[in-house]
Amino acid sequence: GAGWSTLFPIWLSFWRLMEHCGFCAICGGEGGVDPLFCRVNVEESAGRAEVRSVHVFLTGPRGVGKSTALDRTVELLGVRPGGFRTGFAPDRTRLCLWPAWERPDWSEARTVARLADGRLTGDPAAFDRLGPAILRESLSWARLLVLDELGWLEDGAPAFQGAVRAFLAGPVPVLGVVKPPHERRGTWLEGLVDTPGGTLVEVDLDNRSNLPAFLAAQLRAALGPGEITGELGNEP
Repeated sequence: GAGWSTLFPIWLSFWRLMEHCGFCAICGGEGGVDPLFCRVNVEESAGRAEVRSVHVFLTGPRGVGKSTALDRTVELLGVRPGGFRTGFAPDRTRLCLWPAWERPDWSEARTVARLADGRLTGDPAAFDRLGPAILRESLSWARLLVLDELGWLEDGAPAFQGAVRAFLAGPVPVLGVVKPPHERRGTWLEGLVDTPGGTLVEVDLDNRSNLPAFLAAQLRAALGPGEITGELGNEP
């Protein structure tokens, strides 16, 4: 387990957060703030995390554990998420996209990018076909949207981009993964996390173990009644 020296800054931040927002709904209190639009954000600074929003984006270097932190947060929440996941097929030549509430699907029908001559190239038509449909289906039941992950491969997919922006403007809490700043620059991702309610959390080797429990505690109050839970892969 983590030592007191590691946990104390997060505990202190949590207490300051509750003081800041007057024990509002996002903290489980009755401050009168709508938890779906609470402007309390997440900040990473000197090992400190403070949640100020229900739209949280994890970022950081490749392989640092962003998706692992997201998985653990969802697991702690006990909610079947809407939204989508992406990942490489076992042969590492294709990137696939599938509903977040289902198990990984490496089929050709789910392929959104291919690796050829050492270069990964996105298929905008596939992103536009798959992404918006999954998000629309999620809207009918999901209390949490997972967007894992958003990157530059979707640059030429306007329907995909529009669907993501529409959901970020809506009331459903979002937990996503985005590329680090140098990979967002000059792409459709620029400014995305600056939308109302958007927050960026830098995942690093020091905070990745403690972030899931902290984020889950903050997101739990924002999920609302009637969240759908169960084993991944069951129909919602």
